[in-house]
Amino acid sequence: MVALEKKQLEYEYHDPKNDAAAAIKNVVGMGNKYLEIIDLVKKYDDFVALKGISLTINSGEFICFLGPSGCGKTTFLRAIAGLDHQTSGKLIQSGVDVSELQPNKRDFGIVFQSYALFPNLTVAKNVAYGLVNRKASKPDIQQKVSELLHTVGLPGSESKYPAALSGGQQQRVALARALATSPGLLLLDEPLSALDAQVRTHLRSEIKALQRNLEVTTIMVTHDQEEAMTMADRIVVMNHGVIEQVGTPQEIYQHPATAFVANFVGTTNLLPCTVIDANSVEVGGVKLNVSAPQVLLGKQALLAIRPEDIGARSINNSDTNSLDVLINEIEFLGSFSRVTLTHQSGLTLTAEFSMNSMRDLDITSGKSMKVTLPIKHIRLFPEEPSSPR
Repeated sequence: MVALEKKQLEYEYHDPKNDAAAAIKNVVGMGNKYLEIIDLVKKYDDFVALKGISLTINSGEFICFLGPSGCGKTTFLRAIAGLDHQTSGKLIQSGVDVSELQPNKRDFGIVFQSYALFPNLTVAKNVAYGLVNRKASKPDIQQKVSELLHTVGLPGSESKYPAALSGGQQQRVALARALATSPGLLLLDEPLSALDAQVRTHLRSEIKALQRNLEVTTIMVTHDQEEAMTMADRIVVMNHGVIEQVGTPQEIYQHPATAFVANFVGTTNLLPCTVIDANSVEVGGVKLNVSAPQVLLGKQALLAIRPEDIGARSINNSDTNSLDVLINEIEFLGSFSRVTLTHQSGLTLTAEFSMNSMRDLDITSGKSMKVTLPIKHIRLFPEEPSSPR
């Protein structure tokens, strides 16, 4: 086990008389609001990891913090847990101000990326760790451990040691341990990143089903878009210590608020352009019809369109934004193919076509074809400092 994480677990479960946690559990009449983060700032000397973040999380929600490495998502999670104390800002959990409380005074369970199981303790003792520290009775502990191991699909594993378990089984034990004290808040720090793809896919479905069944408010940190899209009720997209967008997976994907979100979540064509007027832009020497916001008129901008939104069926020259393109590379991805298209102007696009479209349209490398960029699927964003030109 990583020594730091072992120490954090001991800290978390140290105090059996957790008055603040008890108060949180007993608060009623709070509506759907469970956790309020207000203007949270975290500094490490001159480096600002979190830049005044505010967020409200509802009771029973499954929230994913999503972003690239170094964006601040793990720092945010650890600040909520009290493992890395914020420089300023407030955390209100079920109406109780926990901003200045130590981790062992807060109401949460946590699952680390490395599982952080005690190798010298059996599965039963690992799961019971928090209950023992809270002075629960032996019969209650045995019953709770048995129930939790059954819940996570590991009945009969009480006497095994972590070394005898697979990675997926160890993660289930870590999850059972985090849930043993019936926390109001479950924190998951990239819990599936160390597992192989097949186990990861299976476990994320199990974790989501378990969370729904227990109705425990859950925050998960991940850099995996697919995990966030399939598990979260809402996604918090982070970048450089700020929140770029908060929304459901559908909102984040279909209506990205910034060019960063459009480019980071899923695959997109993000193209530098000049906004000519409210109805047109020039991109790569090609004039396209769009619906441009007033604030971007006459400015440099970024045009975004998802590869699957590029049309290829029954295209005529008179169709809006129709282009004659050459099919270059084709990347086979099972149920669909990703196709690189080039226009005579030098404009390059990535499109995704279903296997039915690939067959029906006889899409093969070296051929020419017509495509269209529907106005309703084009989004424009202000040019960003790091945007390629």
